[in-house]
Amino acid sequence: MQHLGIDGHPGALSGCVIDEAGEQREGAMPADQRGLGRIAPTPGSDAGVYECIELRSGVVWVRDQLAAGGWGIRLADAAR
Repeated sequence: MQHLGIDGHPGALSGCVIDEAGEQREGAMPADQRGLGRIAPTPGSDAGVYECIELRSGVVWVRDQLAAGGWGIRLADAAR
C-alpha cells in the first residue's frame, strides 16, 4: 500500500509519498501535469493506494488526475 499527501497551490505542489517498504520521499514541484507525475506516479493495478490532498482554488485538476490514475482520494479541510 502506498500513501500520498499533497498540499496544492496554484503555482506549486508539495508532496510526500510513503511506499510499500515504508520509504518516504518528499518534494516540491510545479503545479502542472509533469510536476504531479514526479510525486504521484500512476499506481499499479494491484496496489492499494490512498491519497490525502489539501487544495486551493485553481488546482482541483490534481484531484481529477489522481482519481483517473487509480488513487483513492480523501480531501482534507484546512479549517479543521
